Amino acid sequence: MDTRYLAGFFDGEGSFIARIKPDARYRLSSQIELSISITQKDREVLELIKNFYDMGHVYLDNKRHIYELRIGKFRDIQRFLFLIKDYIIVKRRDMDLFLKCLDMVSNKKHLQNDGFNEIKEVISLLHSRNGG
Repeated sequence: MDTRYLAGFFDGEGSFIARIKPDARYRLSSQIELSISITQKDREVLELIKNFYDMGHVYLDNKRHIYELRIGKFRDIQRFLFLIKDYIIVKRRDMDLFLKCLDMVSNKKHLQNDGFNEIKEVISLLHSRNGG
């Protein structure tokens, strides 16, 4: 499967997901959750991507009646972004914001107050670009 096809498919059907989830088990009482999602009415193409690249899981979203390929493992997210980063057009700015979040988490900046507040701002920008 051509990575340019994957990037184009993601540009049309994909999302970068960055959330802050309250969780008392963590140092700052919150967990940063990063993932990548591709949605589609037909499960087959998502299964092809999942199996070809050996990453993610395909789920049925019963509420929206669509399938979702969700990539949540840190290494898989990094690998996926490495594959598509040179070919993304539509979601280029969102990808740059998401990469900034990924870099901050990778460097454990989110574990300190200043870094956590910075990543919160980046996530806020990402959400405002995605319409919420």
